[in-house]
Amino acid sequence: MSAWKSRSSCVPCPEPYPARVTTAADYVEIHRTSDRQEADRLIKTVLEPEGIEAVIHDRVDHALPAPDAQAGAYFIAVPESQRDKARALLDEFLSAGG
Repeated sequence: MSAWKSRSSCVPCPEPYPARVTTAADYVEIHRTSDRQEADRLIKTVLEPEGIEAVIHDRVDHALPAPDAQAGAYFIAVPESQRDKARALLDEFLSAGG
């Protein structure tokens, strides 16, 4: 008997599937810098300790020629639900000389 005929031993997929998967569209840009290390430092020093997930949008390598696109910079983006808290934390840190 072939192993393929014994389908009853298959493990079913877990149900239910997660209600929502985070996508890039769920993130909003909250800070702009021309320095990648600065963006990394702000994420590691300010946002991550507060439990805020953040990513860097790199527009240096993928710069658009239009000035409205704010090309040539790195942008810190956070989930939209954490935007206000993240902005306040960054503002406080940077105004204190961070």
